[in-house]
Amino acid sequence: MATMRAKTCRNVTLVRRLRVAAEALGICKIEAGANAGRVLFNPEPDIEPMAIIKLMQETNGAYHMDGPETLRFKGDMGESEARIACVANLVEQLAEK
Repeated sequence: MATMRAKTCRNVTLVRRLRVAAEALGICKIEAGANAGRVLFNPEPDIEPMAIIKLMQETNGAYHMDGPETLRFKGDMGESEARIACVANLVEQLAEK
């Protein structure tokens, strides 16, 4: 029980840090499920368009734009730790200038 509580606290802390980093980039929402997710951008995010293009080109269709403000992604992200890691990697790649 204590191990599960510690795991949950760690995940909450990681998600909060990701939220702060994402908001700084102009990301207003991130949703991640077991097999897919999406990122909703503010109308003028602080993200280089080439970072998104590079991400889409290098991942063989795992990422694609769905309109001007939504980036969709897919992959095997079953457990919460895998989803958090995937989103952290995505935010890190989008932050590259």
